[in-house]
Amino acid sequence: MITINEIKVFMKEKKITYSTLSKKSGISISTIKDIMRGKTSSPRFDTVEAIISALGLENSQFADKTSNKEKQLLQLFNTLSENGKNLALSNIQGISIGENGVLPNINNFNKN
Repeated sequence: MITINEIKVFMKEKKITYSTLSKKSGISISTIKDIMRGKTSSPRFDTVEAIISALGLENSQFADKTSNKEKQLLQLFNTLSENGKNLALSNIQGISIGENGVLPNINNFNKN
């Protein structure tokens, strides 16, 4: 998976500005800045895809390992309020315990 830091390094090496990236990706400059500064911790999947595509990068490792159901869950999750996200995580943990008998350690998941 391509990280925000890798995108920043690539942009710096290629001298790509936020303005240029915004024009190429169709994503607003403010959204790009929020993502790059960590203000938006869970950007929408289609937003990240647009940024990666505009930079000419491939995120094949992420795409190959992410099923359509996972993408759909992520897109829906990103539409929730913070309270909704907490409720969704609690529900998923409950389902996981019921199926596996073990609580997953969500602290190991990437928080980007």
